Formats: sequence, structure tokens, C-alpha cells
Amino acid sequence: MKKVKAPGLLVGLLLLCTPFIWAQGGADKEFRGIVQEEVKNEKLVPVVGAQIYWAKSQKSTFSGQDGRFSLPKTGERLLVVNFVGFEADTLDTQDSSFMEITLKKGVNLETVEVTYERRSTEISMINPINLETMGEEELFKAACCNLSESFETNPSVDMSFTDAVTGTRQIEMLGLAGPNVLYTVENIPALEGFSALYGLSFVPGTWIESIQLSKGVGSVLNGYGGISGQINVEEKKAESGENNYLNAYYNALSRTELNYNHRRELSDKVSTAILTHAGMRPRRIDVNDDGFMDQPEQLEYSVLNRWRFTNDKGWRSRLVLESSMLDQVAGQMDYEKDKDNLNLWGMESRVQNHSVWAKLGKVNTDLPWRSFGSQYKVSYYSQDSEFGNRNYNNIQRNYFANFIYQSIIGNTNHVIKMGASGKWDVRDERLDGMVLDRTEKSAGVYSEYAFSPSEAFDIVAGLRIDYHNLFDWFVTPRLHLRYSPAELTVFRLSGGRAQRTADIISDNMGLLASNRDFLIDAQMGADLPYGMPATIAWNAGFGWTQGIVLGDRTATFVAEYYRTSFTEAVVVDREQSPQEVNFYALGEEDQAFANSYQARIDMEWSDKLDLRLAYRHYDVQTDYRVGRRANPLVAPHRFFANAAYETSNGWSFDYTVNWIGEQRLPPTQSNPDDLRLIERSPDYFLHNTQITKKWPKFDIYLGSSNLFDFRQEEAIIAADSPFGAYFDASNIWAPVQGRNIYLGFRTKW
Repeated sequence: MKKVKAPGLLVGLLLLCTPFIWAQGGADKEFRGIVQEEVKNEKLVPVVGAQIYWAKSQKSTFSGQDGRFSLPKTGERLLVVNFVGFEADTLDTQDSSFMEITLKKGVNLETVEVTYERRSTEISMINPINLETMGEEELFKAACCNLSESFETNPSVDMSFTDAVTGTRQIEMLGLAGPNVLYTVENIPALEGFSALYGLSFVPGTWIESIQLSKGVGSVLNGYGGISGQINVEEKKAESGENNYLNAYYNALSRTELNYNHRRELSDKVSTAILTHAGMRPRRIDVNDDGFMDQPEQLEYSVLNRWRFTNDKGWRSRLVLESSMLDQVAGQMDYEKDKDNLNLWGMESRVQNHSVWAKLGKVNTDLPWRSFGSQYKVSYYSQDSEFGNRNYNNIQRNYFANFIYQSIIGNTNHVIKMGASGKWDVRDERLDGMVLDRTEKSAGVYSEYAFSPSEAFDIVAGLRIDYHNLFDWFVTPRLHLRYSPAELTVFRLSGGRAQRTADIISDNMGLLASNRDFLIDAQMGADLPYGMPATIAWNAGFGWTQGIVLGDRTATFVAEYYRTSFTEAVVVDREQSPQEVNFYALGEEDQAFANSYQARIDMEWSDKLDLRLAYRHYDVQTDYRVGRRANPLVAPHRFFANAAYETSNGWSFDYTVNWIGEQRLPPTQSNPDDLRLIERSPDYFLHNTQITKKWPKFDIYLGSSNLFDFRQEEAIIAADSPFGAYFDASNIWAPVQGRNIYLGFRTKW
């Protein structure tokens, strides 16, 4: 069967939708304004990202870096302004073409009051891209110690462990492993390459202001990656929020964490913040009595320093310096770090992550729809580790720059963004005696055109052209359509191409917790990474979002389907032998694909009770050398339910249930009888719960993950012979640690 090629319809639409369109109308048909917030000493500061729209319209805009906005006039008088932490304000714009809007918490100036309760997770009805925003209140529903643990109450992201030794968690979207996700922090690439797994723990939950999650291909402004979607983290800012934040956490497995954030305004144009995190796990635990620690001993710290600079001419800049360290020891219970451990299997890992990134931009104060922005980042990541007798070490040095220009063509119905980006990535990698060094350089230009001819229809078409020193020239087209035939009904279509370099060792680090031989079939030439092609996929998606009014209650129903088809890929093959893992390129006539279906409903059952239900089905298959098979350790069926109840006196209760269906396990039929796995894992339920008591400036919370103590009893094959041929701790389909009770508090002032 032939490979999937670029759909002709998609390319044709992209060509038709390029920004060479004669726009109608002009700036005289625009309503303009500025959104501001009153802070201490009655000082007014611009509000960036406030949503503004006409009361009977779904078409909206957002305030820019200086708080200014413009919106096409429609003949309506009532203008709605929304922003996180404030009530939705409705203003009468009669006889006005410009308005200064000042937001105060709990106060509306010259407004008609509108009752609106912002949900902890918002599903966008107006963005052509399928966007879901998780606010801080959503993160508070679970322990959320770091980014890898931030999605326990969200059905769009699946969480799993890579193995039974390291305790490393990974994210999965659309049935595909985490490295297929594009991670960004404030829309700057993050957690790339070697850091895709361990790096998730370097973003503490107390640093996160919100998380934006989009499925399928995203905007070309963020690069050519993101095969299954994008996760963007907005961290707490230097210019807004609480001045001090303190959080402490402890659980029954001895994990202890302390977090402190401090923010200060040095002047009306300069502000700074320091965000800190420290954690440790000093206790060794072996619940299933297999002789191995169920979690690593661990010491970690992270510190981040933010700066924000502004002036009166529209210039805005941010500077962020970050440093993290992680030190782990795992393996058999008697293993000791840096000692002579005769006949004992151990894992040691020392990880460092340091980065500096900056943003510099200018908004035209007279023409707020016209702006220029730039992004810069320099990062260093290293890992020194031993897995039994196997050594794995890597160093990654990354340099990134991106330049973006935005304007309109005639009026705000036609928005054009264009720019250029470049990346230089130096990677040193060693696995035992193998030297896997490489340098990747890429540079590209892009353009994205957004056309909104009416409130019911939006189209965003993007195209970028990149040159890569190892993969030559390639083109990345992307298209997003939104159609709203009724006020509470939205249909979306999306499609496009994505590409990434497979880091076959670090992407599959859990396999190092085994004695499998790593066999790399490098057929593509020594100049390519591991002698393998780039991973290239086409992703197409359809979504239906339906708002439902039930008396004075509301609900949101979402149904969606995504298909990811790989035209080039590196196959990770555990099918041929339980003593091997084979890496090779997808054959010319072979296929690898993932179909993802999800139905979800978020509803207000009462004033105090919110419910969230979801069902997911994955069909993920690959043509291995032994034939086409479903990918191992992927549950085709999953069900999710979450209930959140809050009383009027500050108590809140959250309960989440996950049902995970059967999973196909890697074959072990050639092992001795007592070292064979079952062919399919059983289905099981996981229950998580948390109780929180809130006061004006202080919260205390008590919770439990895996409340009913479900565990995978036999997590390690041949645990009593860790240096033998059959040892394997990578076949993980359920938790190993069992019930975990935790307690914590947070306070702001």
C-alpha cells in the first residue's frame, strides 16, 4: 500500500487562502479601546489578553501588549469584556468609537453587570484551533506537583509510567507517546529532544498560571513540530498576581516538596519575580516485595527569575533565567550510590537543565493591530546515568530565535502574521560504546492568514518553508476551519503536516530498565540521526462542540475525531524477541497510523456541583516486520469521570475515576514458562480524590491517588536475576506504587 501523500484539497485551499485578497472596508469602521487594571496606589496598567466581543456575537478580539484593541462595528451597542479573575463586563458604546475600560476586582465602572462564572477548564467556542484552557483552579483539584502530574482531571491527556524502576511519567495524546507533542512555555519551544521525558518534572505546578492544550496540528508560528498536538504553559508573571506564594506538600511515600514564589515591582516599568522549588524522596519502598524500589530516591531543585520591562512607546520585553537539577537512585533495595554493589542492579541518574529566554516586542500605539515580536532562547541539558551495567549519557545545547510580524489587510476581518525562525541544536549522546553525536540546524520562513468574513465562519491557513542541514528542504502546510451555524454550535476541521527528529534512546528511556539488546538498523546513511529518517506525519481532525442550556444551567458537549498517518517514522519493535528492541525505518509500502475518538460532556449539575464525563477510543497500529499489529501498552478503550463539589463555606471535594481497558503486551512467548507475560492486561479502575478547605489567603488539602490500591503485582520480569537475559522492567500497564495519601497547604499574600 502506498504512503499517504499531502491531500490535494488541503494544498489547494492553502493556495486559495493566501493573503493576496482585496479587503473591503477600513479602519473607520472599527471600534477601538484600551483595557486597563487598577493596581495599588491607583496606578493603571494595561491588561494583556482580555477578550472583547459584541454581546450578540461570537466573534471576538483580544487586547494587545499595551491593552489596546480594535473590533469591527456591527451596529450593536453592548460590548462584553472578559478577563481571568474579573466578572464579565458589558458596556454601552452608544455614540462612542473609543473607550477606556478599567477593570477592578468585583467592581464594574459604567457597566451593566453580567453574572458569569469562569470554569476551571474552558473549551473555546470562538477559536478556529481546538483549544482547551486549564486555569489555576483546575490544577488545584489534584496534587499537581509538576507538569507531568497536571492532567489527572483532564480526559484529553493520558498519563503513564515508562518503567517500574525510574518512576518517570510520560504524557500521551491521541494515542501517541509524549515526544510527538509540541511543548512550549509561553509559546517558546521547551522540553525538546533529550529533555522530552525528564523535563516535564522541571515545571513545578506552583509556577503554572494556566495550560493551553490543542489537539492535532497547531499554528505554523510555533514551528513544524507537534504531530499529535501542543501543550503551552503560561507561567506566573512578574507584573501580576500575588506578591508571595508558599506551598508545601508531603505524601505517604515520603515525597516532600516546598515551593516559594516572590514578585516585586521595582518601578512602573520594571518588575521581577523569583519562583523556587525543592523536593526530595528519601525513603525506600517495596510494596510488592520483588526486591526493587517502587520509586527512586530523589533530590531536586528548580529556580526561575523573571524580569519584565516596558516603556511609553509600546516596547515590551521579558527575560527569564532558569536552572534545575535532578539526582535519582533506584534499583534493588540494597543498592547504594557510589559504592561497590556486587551483584546488585541499580539505576543512577543526574540531570541538569539550564536556560535563558527572552521576548522583545513592540505594539503600534496608534494602530494596535500592528505589532512586532521576537523570541530568543539558549538552553543546556545534560544527563549522566547508569542502568545496571549499561551507561547512558547525553548533552544538548540549543539556540533558538523567532521573529513575528502581525498586521491587518484593510480591517480586522483579514489578519496576517509572518516571520522567520531558526534553531541550532548540538547533541552529544553515548550508549555504552556507541557514539551518537549530531548537530541539527534549521531555518524557515512562514505566513499565516486568518479570514473572518462573518461571525459564523473563520479560516486560518498557514504555510512555512524550512531548510534542515540533515533533511534538506520541506514544506509545512496547515489549515483550520471553524463554522458556527448557531450560537451554541461549532464545527471545526483541521489538517496539516508535522515533522520531528526521533531521539530513539531518550524517547524510549524506559527500555533501558531491561537487558534487551538495542539493535539499530541504520539504512539511511551515516549523516542522518541514528541513520534514520525524520518522523513525518499528516494529521486531520474534525470536532463538534455543542453548548447546552438546561434552565439556568449550562453544559458543553464535545465530539472529535483525529487521524494521524505517518509517511516516515522510526519503528520501535519489541515484537521479534523479548531480548531485543529493534529500531528501523518504516518500509516504503508500510503504514503506521493512529485514530482517536473522544466524546466528552462538561456540565453544571447544580450551583455547587460540576461533572465531567468522557469516553476515548484509540486505534493505533504499525506495520512491524512480523506484520501489522496494534501498538503495545495502548488501551483502545478508556472512560473518565470527574465530580467537583464546592460548599459556600470554602470546602471543595473532587473525585476522579479512570477506567483503562485491556492493553496488548509485548510478546514474551519465547521466554521460559515462569517468565512469560499474559498476552493482554486486564482492565482496571483508578480512583483519585481530594478535599480542600479554603480561607481568604490560605488553603489546606488532603487527597489520595489510586484510592483503592490497585497495583500491577508482577511489574518486573526476572526480578531475582537482574543481570540475566530475561530481566525486563519496561512492561508497565498499571501503577506499581499503589495507594498514595498526601497532605499539603498553600498560602498567598
